[in-house]
Amino acid sequence: DSGGGSTELTLTRYRKRVTWVSLPIGSGMLSANFKHDPPEPLEWIQLLLPIQEALKKAPLEPHPHRALAIGGSAHFLSKIVHGHKDGPLNESELNKAALMLLDYSSKKIAKKRDMHPERARVMPVGLLIMSQILHHYGLSRMDVTRAGIREGMLRAYLDKGLEWWKEDQ
Repeated sequence: DSGGGSTELTLTRYRKRVTWVSLPIGSGMLSANFKHDPPEPLEWIQLLLPIQEALKKAPLEPHPHRALAIGGSAHFLSKIVHGHKDGPLNESELNKAALMLLDYSSKKIAKKRDMHPERARVMPVGLLIMSQILHHYGLSRMDVTRAGIREGMLRAYLDKGLEWWKEDQ
């Protein structure tokens, strides 16, 4: 779940969380460095270093075989690639999105994909974060879903009641 101020990674084995980390990289925070709209290629690529540095703190075990992306960055990146539906994001689709995000202003992208211009403005960073997560884990794609952490919390509450937040023993 990559948001404006941080990125949360959770590694699971089946439905059980094994480990997680919150990384201090978010599309809103990092896009504040942009001086141009769309960002110039070198301006954009310079953000790789802080993203890669943060990912050094990401857990490697258990080694994931699949990636599921939730939250605004993933959803809107999928919207840029697939139009008005969520879908998988692979290297080819991320490259397609990068070309668009570096070619057109956030206002043009926002109008074309029916999103707020500020959301479109941070998407180049969201794309870098998502692509580097895939690279970090050696994965070729991620599936994007609208469901998020809040939905998971509600499902846990419905399944377990008031003790939903406690670890299974």
